[in-house]
Amino acid sequence: TVKNTFGSGTTTERLTIIGNGPHLTSFEPGTGVTGTRVKLHGRNLDRATAVEFGGVKTETFTVPAPTQLSVTVPPDARSGPVKLLSALGDFTSAENFFLPPRLAKPEKLEAKPGDVVEFTGRNFLGLESLSIGGQAVPFEVVSNDRLKFTVADDLLGGGVELAAPGGRWISTNSFAVLPRIDSFEPVIGPAQTMVTIRGAGFHEILFLKFGTGVAEFEQKSARELLALLPSNASTGPVSIIT
Repeated sequence: TVKNTFGSGTTTERLTIIGNGPHLTSFEPGTGVTGTRVKLHGRNLDRATAVEFGGVKTETFTVPAPTQLSVTVPPDARSGPVKLLSALGDFTSAENFFLPPRLAKPEKLEAKPGDVVEFTGRNFLGLESLSIGGQAVPFEVVSNDRLKFTVADDLLGGGVELAAPGGRWISTNSFAVLPRIDSFEPVIGPAQTMVTIRGAGFHEILFLKFGTGVAEFEQKSARELLALLPSNASTGPVSIIT
């Protein structure tokens, strides 16, 4: 800020005071995999004792000049900021280095519409999209290794795909959306009674049963079925098998 008798003027840019410790101004590339060679630019880089990628440390790097440092992304590195460690102080970048997302084998590969599902894995930071069976799914990144979503009524299920700044990940397993029965009416009646069943997840239905009897049905919509009570129906729950 400069002041005179008529007032003052202040720059829009900030002046950064650099001490004796390492200071990082930029790095390239901003994405990569384990083993990627990354060039760091800044000041006092020759004073760094270690470099961290998302909290995973490596002490193997070269410093051609105090303004340049070359490091290989270590095994098990995570998406996150690049951090320089030194005896004179640490410095953490404002920008993140992104690695490809990865999904751990889901404990739950099936759910009903309305259920909240949590996936675990790594490198969810900055996740751009989650799709199941080619359908976009709204999601929330809880942490770098956890995300959750609510199964929508119109979700059909299928393969899981993640897209993030560091790359894409496609599952080898499919996520199944189970049918959910909310109500049916009437709740009592003889054979040949027409029963309306409402719910969600009514996709690719194989059988509809009243107790032990398999019924004929018509799908009125994605959330409504019209079924004819069969002659061999028995008192019991209504079941939908997809």
